[in-house]
Amino acid sequence: MELNFDYTTLAETLQEHLPILKRIAYFGILALMVPIIPFGRSAKTSTQRKAPYLAYLFILSTWIMGAVAMAIMTALDQPTIKLFLVWIIIFLSNLFFILLNGRRIYKFFQRLNHQLQEDKG
Repeated sequence: MELNFDYTTLAETLQEHLPILKRIAYFGILALMVPIIPFGRSAKTSTQRKAPYLAYLFILSTWIMGAVAMAIMTALDQPTIKLFLVWIIIFLSNLFFILLNGRRIYKFFQRLNHQLQEDKG
């Protein structure tokens, strides 16, 4: 069975919609934070409390790294397909890092929060 994939059609479509790709990289990923906020406030178990921290970290790291990569590559007049592929790689690498190191990251946030509360009190 063959996979029907036309690289040139994808490249042309991305080239036509470069502003949409930039908007997703700059602002679209931040829109994902909106549905996470109510979930984080209503968390009851420790696993549910951990998820919003990791989601915020994933979204912020993807936004920062993706926006910087888009800005640099756009300034260098790179083809849009390269912009798209770099942004997808950033997205996936951040996702896998967060998923594989979630427990350690959450413990780090707990220690940091504990230290901040001790400094206040």
